[in-house]
Amino acid sequence: MEAVRYEDHPPQTRGSGRVMRIVKREEFLAMPQGTLYCHYRPQVVGNITIKASGPNEIGNDYCYQELNEIDVQSSEERHEKLEAMLKDSALSVPLDAECTGRDGCFDDSELYLVYEMEDVAKLLSVLIESFKSYKEHVQCKPE
Repeated sequence: MEAVRYEDHPPQTRGSGRVMRIVKREEFLAMPQGTLYCHYRPQVVGNITIKASGPNEIGNDYCYQELNEIDVQSSEERHEKLEAMLKDSALSVPLDAECTGRDGCFDDSELYLVYEMEDVAKLLSVLIESFKSYKEHVQCKPE
């Protein structure tokens, strides 16, 4: 697939039918709350994360929500639960879908791999199929 230059598209077409792209911090800060992204360093892509603050809402910083956090009340409890899960693979800990953090790095050289609407739709489709597999697996499990 041929790469698409973002600036070649007028603002009214951005985010519609386009695919992921890499942006610098200044552009990322101006993006809306709910933007799906990963930190990016050349050839290294971080975890999928959601931007949890609006455009320039807190100056040269932003809040985020990671999608791989467990439901805990402290760093110590997090460490204890992860260690317990490591020792017992049957131990299950719920996902924390509300935990947010603040970047606080103020690194203007930071890059972000930003998901566009088409990417998010594909990701949702993959997650729905995964969910269906879970449901089938749970239904087939002997009691």
